[in-house]
Amino acid sequence: MRTFQANSFLLNHLSVLPDALAIDDGSTRLSWGELDHVVSCRSAWLLEKQCEPGDRVGLLMRNSSDYIPWVLAAISTGVWVVPLNWHLTEAEQRYIAEDSAMRLLVCDSDFAGRELGCDRFQAPVEHEPVKGLSLSEGSPAGGIMLYTSGTTGRPKGVQRRSPTTLGELKKQWCEFGASIGLDGGRHLVTGPLYHAAPLLFALYDLVNGGALMVMARFDAKKALELIDQFKISHSHWVPTMFVRALRLPEHSRDGFSGASLTLVLHGAAPIAPVVKRSVIEWWGPVLVEYWGGSESGAVSRCTSAQWLAHPGTVGKVLPHYEVIATRGGQALPEGEAGLLGIRLRSGEQAFSYWRDAEKTRKAYIKDAMFQLGDIGYVNEDYVYLLDRESHTVISGGVNIYPAEVEAALLQQALIADLAVFGVPDEEWGERLIAVLEVADDCRGKKSDAALSREILDDAAKVLASYKLPRELHFAEVGRNAAGKVPLASLRARYSS
Repeated sequence: MRTFQANSFLLNHLSVLPDALAIDDGSTRLSWGELDHVVSCRSAWLLEKQCEPGDRVGLLMRNSSDYIPWVLAAISTGVWVVPLNWHLTEAEQRYIAEDSAMRLLVCDSDFAGRELGCDRFQAPVEHEPVKGLSLSEGSPAGGIMLYTSGTTGRPKGVQRRSPTTLGELKKQWCEFGASIGLDGGRHLVTGPLYHAAPLLFALYDLVNGGALMVMARFDAKKALELIDQFKISHSHWVPTMFVRALRLPEHSRDGFSGASLTLVLHGAAPIAPVVKRSVIEWWGPVLVEYWGGSESGAVSRCTSAQWLAHPGTVGKVLPHYEVIATRGGQALPEGEAGLLGIRLRSGEQAFSYWRDAEKTRKAYIKDAMFQLGDIGYVNEDYVYLLDRESHTVISGGVNIYPAEVEAALLQQALIADLAVFGVPDEEWGERLIAVLEVADDCRGKKSDAALSREILDDAAKVLASYKLPRELHFAEVGRNAAGKVPLASLRARYSS
């Protein structure tokens, strides 16, 4: 069997067999030849709908083999994709559709009844490729416009600095993917494709020739089975996924080989040292942590060996970025903690907020330097995070970093997951609260009062008294699909 020449520009550099696997979601399998055909059909359809370079097209779809072809088709025709979180309410989705000036929406049948103020079409869409459709190195490239989660006010559309032509974009995706280890290995997609990391990391592997296995939803047992069954090399996980894998029955863990794994990227949320060390001992030194945000992409990268040698770090700053700790916009000496400032070494702005020049201007403190709201320090080019600025609790005039408290509490085997945060307090300004999930094998063996005493007594051995939570609540933390804690709803629930 010989390789073929793809029609799709973003795939036409690959030497792949047309019948070899490209994408599989467990129910629909696409070979490279079929993927090329589907992307060409989708591109033709978008052009027929009079989508022009720079237009916005929304995707409101669950994980499936059809998601990636739509992204490739849109970008190939110069269109910007706006992935919509399908967990959002119709009103929240309508705001994003209106704010982004969405030209049209492609959605799953589950969401066909949603009125978002633009034309909507149900996927899949049948169409034949346009004969003679010519895309080249210099053709306009689209992109992916992500909306921030909106921790304060409405979510904002983020446009990262992106290549303007398809040739430049393909080159960037291939080279950056290879630089972080996504060099075309078989890739397991575990998270929702409307999130930046699962989507972009999958695309980097795909354009380097790697097949994608797409999970409709994460299940720890199933993920381990897929890794062994399909000899997965690469994947992206969030900390809560590792926790669920570690909590599987012993026979499920013992039956997992993982011999094919060479790279498991993780980020999006802090990971407890005890969890990370346990996974490294189980899977080997394949974990690679990254730190960044919607505005920046990955800023630092940390291999398992680097993390073991520099405990607590989120890695070395990537070559194209510079990171310094700041206070009041001024640089601090190395090793001193402050708000972390980030800057492209090229001196260019890394991103802008869609149709909001004022918010974009305020995001940069000076000389194209911006901040993601993380408090930490830099030592010999290694970045260390203490917490988010918005998470810092000021109790009795003293700063407390919940991430430090969480890391200390998670050393206790009886705690499976937790969230530490502050709520208003008349006397202290704020008081510290912990919501905890107890490990399965510890549930029901002691009263909540006895568990609280045991947890706080152990914590007092490693934390100053003012850092100990004033209240412990035993309940579900409720992490979302990206592994993030819904702090706003937890604060509202426990403020009284």
